[in-house]
Amino acid sequence: MRALVDRHDAVTREATFNERLIAFARYWGFRRRACAPYRARTKGKDERGVAPESRIIVRGWSALEAHLDWWMREVGDQRIHGTTAEAPIERFAPDE
Repeated sequence: MRALVDRHDAVTREATFNERLIAFARYWGFRRRACAPYRARTKGKDERGVAPESRIIVRGWSALEAHLDWWMREVGDQRIHGTTAEAPIERFAPDE
C-alpha cells in the first residue's frame, strides 16, 4: 500500500516503510512485510474471510450492524479456528 511504503526498490525488492507504520507495528507487536504487487499468494489468507460477507446487500448502517452482530455471535465465534483448534468464544472467554 502506497500510504505505508515510502520507497520501494524494484531491483533489490527492499521497502522503506512509513515511520508511523513502524511505530504502529512496534506498539502492536507485528512484523511488517511488503508483498509483491499483483501477487495474491504473498498476501496470506487474512483477506479471504471478508469475501462472503462483502456480497451481502445491506440497507443502511443499522441493518449492517445487526447482520454483523448476528454473524459474530452465530458463525464467527462458534467455528473452530484452523490454527488454534478452538472456537474464539471459548478461547477468549473471561477467566473465572
